[in-house]
Parts: sequence; structure tokens; C-alpha cells
Amino acid sequence: MHGPYMDFHSNGQKQSEGQYSDGARSGLWTFWDANGVKTGETEFQGGNYHGKRVEYFPNGKQRLVEQFANGKRNGLVQEFSEDGKLVRQAQYRDDQQVAAK
Repeated sequence: MHGPYMDFHSNGQKQSEGQYSDGARSGLWTFWDANGVKTGETEFQGGNYHGKRVEYFPNGKQRLVEQFANGKRNGLVQEFSEDGKLVRQAQYRDDQQVAAK
């Protein structure tokens, strides 16, 4: 596969939208649940998570923000409560936690 891509839930709501490059997910992808609510955004490179990955609560606020490099968590990972307060924060290097608050 190569080029723009869209997938749909059985009820017709969009499930995902992104781009393929030489058969692998590439660039920014967006995901929705069956009710049309955005659940996440993920950056890909060569089919691996690469860049920022965000998961959302149904109210639209961020639930989880992670940084990836070549499929491994690298950098800051933040978890939030549904009202937007920071609950947990950790630093990762090569998918291993190196610090936490």
C-alpha cells in the first residue's frame, strides 16, 4: 500500500486516517471510536511509532502523551486525569524508564 488511507467502523464512522509509504504506516495517523469521537493521534515512520503519540478521553482532553523513536518510548511520558491534571510523568530511554515523578 502507498498513499492516503481511511478505514471505517461497521456503522460507517471513520476509524482511522493516515498515510502509507511503501506498505508501512507513515506520518500522522488519527483514530476515532465507533461514535466518531477522536481517541488518538500517532506519528509513524516505517510502520513504527516515531514521534508523538496521544490518547484522548471521550471529553477530548489528553489522557496519555508519549514520545517514541523507532518504535521505542524515548523522552517524556505524561498521564493525565479526565479533568486535565497531570497524574504521572516519566522519562524513557530506549523503552526503559529512567526517571519518574
